[in-house]
Amino acid sequence: MSEVAPAVALDAVRKTYQRGGQPVHALRDVSLRLPRGSYTAVVGPRGCGASTLLAVLGCLAAPTSGRVVVDGTDVTQLDPTARTDFRAETIGVVFPGTTVLPRRSAVENAALPLLFQGVPGRQRRRRATTALERAGLPASHATRPAAALSGVHRHRVALARALVADPAVVLVDEPAAALDADAGREIMAAITDQQDADTTVLVATHTARVADHADRRLALHDGAIRHPDGDTA
Repeated sequence: MSEVAPAVALDAVRKTYQRGGQPVHALRDVSLRLPRGSYTAVVGPRGCGASTLLAVLGCLAAPTSGRVVVDGTDVTQLDPTARTDFRAETIGVVFPGTTVLPRRSAVENAALPLLFQGVPGRQRRRRATTALERAGLPASHATRPAAALSGVHRHRVALARALVADPAVVLVDEPAAALDADAGREIMAAITDQQDADTTVLVATHTARVADHADRRLALHDGAIRHPDGDTA
């Protein structure tokens, strides 16, 4: 039986920024594999490079060097327009500060990616409603403007927007940021519920209580993956 290809594969990925004329090595030769259907947490202190890792995986930033394969496509070989199209079809992202349009309803917010893809209105609404249900938003809240929703429910809308296009990979950066403990647990439970054979979830976090929801952990320090024995990859 042939081996199933991972949902995500990184090979010797580096990302270097210039800050004040000095190089900042955000990622240092990162290599990893995320099996399909897995739920992985990347854990590290602030400034460890986790947000940069998610940005590279999410086609929001190009690596300085190395290879990034997502759902069988080498995204490092795509031009910027093709990367944008690929991200819209294949990757769902939820980052800190992800905003929802306050005057638009929860359904309209969740449906935005489908609008940009040209999906017809009735189908957009149906799929957005399903995504909101998956994210745990009460049905009675679906038609309310986002401004009338609580913080945890706005997070659910943002999660639904990331799920609405049925992405192969979902990337979440600090999902419990700016939420109290109870609300954070609710959001983490909603994210955990997304794990299935077809959806691969990667969460970046600084806190153990968030990482505890994942099936596996990767430690990231100074831009490098560290194995349990302390070696870097």
